[in-house]
Amino acid sequence: MTFSWELELEVFCTGEIDQQLEQYYKKMQKQARDLVEQINGKNFSESLSLLHGIDEKCQLLFFFLEHTDELWFKNSEEVIACIESDYKRSYLEKLPLQFEHGRHSILYTIR
Repeated sequence: MTFSWELELEVFCTGEIDQQLEQYYKKMQKQARDLVEQINGKNFSESLSLLHGIDEKCQLLFFFLEHTDELWFKNSEEVIACIESDYKRSYLEKLPLQFEHGRHSILYTIR
């Protein structure tokens, strides 16, 4: 299985990739790899929550890279700011509705 932070950005962008976006992605890749290498029983819940966040940030970045021709943002700083401010909401919107019994599910943890 390949995780989102293991993919190559070129798959999602036909043009040249902005250096700042590439560095942002590389930073997330490193964070994810470090978390995976350090997971243990004591930090599992927190690590998984952080990995959910990194994965969603990657998914949003891929989406924006696929739509660069639509000019939603003026520059890469705006793309990164949007991702950082919206990734939790975006992640939670994809999940099924939370019922009282599922509120403590590991799926709903994101950092």
